[in-house]
Amino acid sequence: MHQLETLDLGDTGRLAALAEGAFSALGRLRHLRLAGNRLARVSSGLLAPLRALESLQLQRNALAHLPADALRAQTRLRLLNLDSNLLEALPPRLFARLHSLRHLSARDNRLAALPSLRLCAGPLRTALFTGNAIADADEAAVRALWRPGFELGDVRGNPLTSQAWQWASNASDVTVSTFPKSIFCSNSLGIWRIQLKVGYGYIETCLNI
Repeated sequence: MHQLETLDLGDTGRLAALAEGAFSALGRLRHLRLAGNRLARVSSGLLAPLRALESLQLQRNALAHLPADALRAQTRLRLLNLDSNLLEALPPRLFARLHSLRHLSARDNRLAALPSLRLCAGPLRTALFTGNAIADADEAAVRALWRPGFELGDVRGNPLTSQAWQWASNASDVTVSTFPKSIFCSNSLGIWRIQLKVGYGYIETCLNI
């Protein structure tokens, strides 16, 4: 087992918990897939033995919280998928040791604010946050996301405020480049939703008219 590099425990629909030490003999593991289960928590030390881990797939579980030090040993992690969980926030310190992180996806959760990635030292290329409840994003969070070399940031399907949109559009390395055909979409409440393509990502905001 200690030679194992890939472990797929995904799509069983049965895995609800993992005991501390479950991966203690898997120090060479590079790819771990736990997607499509019923995991409600990841303990602080669960992933500590997996120092060689490069991809971690936790999508389609029931995670509502991740400890700030849950990924402290994953300095080689390149891909982190947290889609379709119940996460309301991602602590900034979660990314502090992810020096190799390139791809982050946290779509279809319950995030209320754009996660702050200012502590993430990795060469982040993509960050996907569609389908959350993000209404707020401070200027530091926006600038940390759209950094040099960044390729795709997607925040569609979030109720971003006009202030959050303004910070994104004014970021030094972000330009509003195109206006989609369906830029103005009204509804019965007289609220117009504006969708702007910002670099390779999208920002949505609403105007009361």
